[in-house]
Amino acid sequence: MPAYLTREHLGMHGSAADRKHSYHVLVALFDSKTRERITDARVKATVS
Repeated sequence: MPAYLTREHLGMHGSAADRKHSYHVLVALFDSKTRERITDARVKATVS
């Protein structure tokens, strides 16, 4: 989603929300059997 939509959370995003081509990436993981959210996962991503 465009970072400007997260503007109220500036503590998390610093001034990035003011840049034209800045985006917010959200990752949510769920167990496929229990459908419970996994809150302690480590995620590594590359965005280009």
